[in-house]
Amino acid sequence: MGRCPGVVNTGRRHIVLVGPPGSGKSEAGRLLALELETALTDVDEVIVREEGATIAQIFEVEGEAVFRAKEQRAVTQALAAPAHVVVPGGGWAAQPGAMVSARRAYRIHLRTSAESAATRLTHDHSRPLLREGRLERLRALIDERLPYYELADQDVETDGRSIAGVVSVLAELALGEGGWG
Repeated sequence: MGRCPGVVNTGRRHIVLVGPPGSGKSEAGRLLALELETALTDVDEVIVREEGATIAQIFEVEGEAVFRAKEQRAVTQALAAPAHVVVPGGGWAAQPGAMVSARRAYRIHLRTSAESAATRLTHDHSRPLLREGRLERLRALIDERLPYYELADQDVETDGRSIAGVVSVLAELALGEGGWG
C-alpha cells in the first residue's frame, strides 16, 4: 500500500461523541478538545453557521431528511480533516450507515437516562424533536436510538458525574484507545 506524501500518521483517531440530546456531548466535546489541545467540530454549530438558520428553522422549512443530509455531509467533512473531536447531533448515529462511516474514529457513547437529559435540557427550547412532552419524547428517542449508540467503541455513563468527571474519563480513553497518548 502506498503512502501519501506530506501526510503524517500520528496514530490519533478522531474522537466522535454520540448520545441523546442532553447527554452533554457539546459541552464535553468542547472541554475534551481543550484538554487534548485539538480542534472541535460541533456539527450543529457548523450547520447553523453555513445555513444561516437555526436547526429548528431548517427542520421546519426543509424537513428532517434535508437536515440529516446536511449533518452527514458535515460529519464526513470533519472526518476527512486531521484527527480531532467531532460532536454530531443526537440523531446522527441512528441514520443509515452513519456509525459505519465513522468506523475509523474512536466513537464514544455518552450514556444518560431520559430523566437526566430532560433536567439538563430544561431551559433549552431550540430542539425541534423535543418541543412537546420532553421526558416522554426523550425516553422514546433513547429507546429508538440505543442500538445505534451501542455500536460505539466505548460507553461512558454521564448520570451522577460532573462534566469535569465525564471529560476526565473521555480524556483517559482518548489518550489510550483513541491514540492521543
